[in-house]
Amino acid sequence: MFGKYYTRVAEENFILLYISVLCIVNHFKIAKDMKTNNQIKEPRTRESFTETEIVEKADRIMRRTICKENADAEGCLSTTAVAQSLELDVKDLFLLLSAAGVIIRKSGHQQITAKYAHKGLALERYFHYFTVDGRKKSKPYLVWTRTGVEFIKKLIQG
Repeated sequence: MFGKYYTRVAEENFILLYISVLCIVNHFKIAKDMKTNNQIKEPRTRESFTETEIVEKADRIMRRTICKENADAEGCLSTTAVAQSLELDVKDLFLLLSAAGVIIRKSGHQQITAKYAHKGLALERYFHYFTVDGRKKSKPYLVWTRTGVEFIKKLIQG
């Protein structure tokens, strides 16, 4: 049931990783005199790398960074995934949660209200992306714990 959602997230993360790799490769400022036998020399250390090695290293660094940042939210479900599991439209679920005073929109994203903040219902996960000019950014979004999913089910049942 959640496979489609996680596949889409994995594809989006791969695209972001590819963009970050392009930024890293650009950082090496490949000049003709620094490129020999398809190897790139890092300007400061003069250590040589192939473009493939740079891409692989960037991939490992990005994966490790994103995993560390989102470790607390491991096993949680996005509001979209919760809505799908309950066979609801995600917009309807957001409206229901807002009307019940569980979430509010603040600083451009949904946040859990103070009344429910310490009940262990939700956490934040970060979506990473790159701007057109190559700057890395991240945006938080709510993900629901098992307790939160059960809370939402009870809220729907009345």
